[in-house]
Order: sequence, then structure tokens, then C-alpha cells
Amino acid sequence: MLNEGWDVKRVFQIVPHEERAFNSKLLIAQVLGRGLRVPNGWEGTQPEVVVFNHDAWANRIRHLVNEVLEIEKRLSSHVVEDSPHHFTLINIDYTLETTSVKKPMVGVYTLFSKGYVDLATDVATEEVSVEFERAASGERYKWQTNIQHKTYTPREVAIEMYQRLEEEQDPDDPDPAMRTAYTDQFPVERLEKIVIESLARCGMTVATDSIKQKFLQALGTLRRKSSENVRYTPSPTRFYELSTLQRQSNSVSAAELRSDKCIFYTDQTRDSLSTFN
Repeated sequence: MLNEGWDVKRVFQIVPHEERAFNSKLLIAQVLGRGLRVPNGWEGTQPEVVVFNHDAWANRIRHLVNEVLEIEKRLSSHVVEDSPHHFTLINIDYTLETTSVKKPMVGVYTLFSKGYVDLATDVATEEVSVEFERAASGERYKWQTNIQHKTYTPREVAIEMYQRLEEEQDPDDPDPAMRTAYTDQFPVERLEKIVIESLARCGMTVATDSIKQKFLQALGTLRRKSSENVRYTPSPTRFYELSTLQRQSNSVSAAELRSDKCIFYTDQTRDSLSTFN
């Protein structure tokens, strides 16, 4: 929402859900810019925006702040129009033609063939440590707390699984045996044993929310009433010319060169490079 122009000015905390939310300087600038807006009618000290992000992304934010606070030099490159080395290429646009083959499901899916569900270990109580860094000064400090996750007994999980099996059965199936095929095969007591065995294999006796979802996801195949194979065939639609004269100018900042980028140039191109503040 922040990078698509969600116009809410009372933003004080930004939590990037995934790395791609902060994978370019433009996105960082857009998100931070909206978070740094001063709310209408704000009185008192200047508000601060807090970004909860992975430590691996901190350098990107720091470089952006450095570029904003410092008037950094940038090295730019552009096309030399009268160069004798320009050339033209022929490019092709394609459209993908799809071919779909569907195969209806016959009979029942095989569930819990191993007698348990593979789980990743989770904990009911989690100690959380968050490290903060001020972008301007580099000052760092930590905040710690304990998070108590909601837990479920094996019986509670088994009941939800049984309800999911009931939902996925068709009470109007032409074959009467199919109307209760899954609930007949997996009553609550049997499901409870599967849950207990699965939890025991990872040293647990109760299930957290994420663990409960793993058990319900194990029933996800029931929603596939048919299988579908899709094939994509590229079909050329347009041929057109591209010239090196059409290349866009680009630039790189001094901060980027100091961190993770470099620039290559020849004696012939050095004279055409320009720097500006």
C-alpha cells in the first residue's frame, strides 16, 4: 500500500513483509517518504518513523539516508550519438498460447499414508529481541520481550480437521459411499492419534497456530476436484528494430560505488563521462 500511493499521513511504523518490498532505492524512497510525512495538525516535537526490517536490508536504507543528507556526487553515462559503433538489432514480441488439459478426480485421495504429518518445531513461548538503529547517527539499542502463542490440544486440532473433511465431501454425490468416504476413514479419534504422533516427533504436546495450519494444509488436496496440465506455446506477433541509440542514460552514486557497485569504462568513453552534484 505504501509504495502504491496509499494516502494516510499518520504512519509511524513500517514493517516490510518481504525482501522485495525494499529491493530498490525507488521503493525505499517511496515507502519511507510516505512514512515520514508529518500528520496534519501535528503539534510538539518532530515525530519519528520506525522501520522494522531484517538487518540484511539495513545497509540499503542507510545508503539512501546518506544520499539524502549528503549532496553526493553521481557518475552518469549516456549515449554518444555521433559514435561510429552504433548498431541495430531485430527484436521479436511473443504471445503465449495456452493449452489446458483437465482430468477429473476419480475416487478418494490418499491421506496420512505415513500416519503422521511432518512438522517444523515451534514453541508456545518465544523470546523476541529487536535491535533498532538510528539512520542518522548509527546509534543502536535492543528491545526484548516474550510472546505467548495461542495453543491447541490434539483433540481441538482433530475436531477442526474432521470438520474440514465434512466440508469437502459432497452430500449429493451419486455414489453414496463417497458422501462420507473421508469422515468414515478418519473419525476424530484417529485424527487425534495422528496429531499426537506428529507432535511427539518434534518434541511437542500442543499445537501453535502455525502448527495447526500445517495439519489443515495436509487436507488441501481434497479441494482439487480435478487435475489440470497447462502448456504454453510462444507465438511471434511482432518484429521490430532496436538501436543502441535508444539506450537510456543512467547514473550511479558515490555511496553505491563504495558499497556494492562498480563502473567500467575505456579510454574512449572516459571523456564522455560527466559528474554532477
